[in-house]
Amino acid sequence: LFAWLLFRLYRIARRCPDDFGSYLVFGLGIVVFIQMLMNVGMNLGLLPVAGVPLPFLSAGGSSLVVMLMAMGIVQSVAVRGRRLTFQRR
Repeated sequence: LFAWLLFRLYRIARRCPDDFGSYLVFGLGIVVFIQMLMNVGMNLGLLPVAGVPLPFLSAGGSSLVVMLMAMGIVQSVAVRGRRLTFQRR
């Protein structure tokens, strides 16, 4: 599911008509990827335990709220980009 999410974030960032939206989506995708990579590495014993929750799954309430707000921003960028693309035609 994380690979699918990261692929979707990449597609949204590539289709974005302006640079700011593209960089914003890329940045949020990197945050999700780094948190996922750190958490999986901690569970496998490859990285030291740092207390980073797994995005969308761990029991951290504030982390879940922030991740959902970030995905809301991504969705807003995607809808705005789609609307600008259709208006240009």
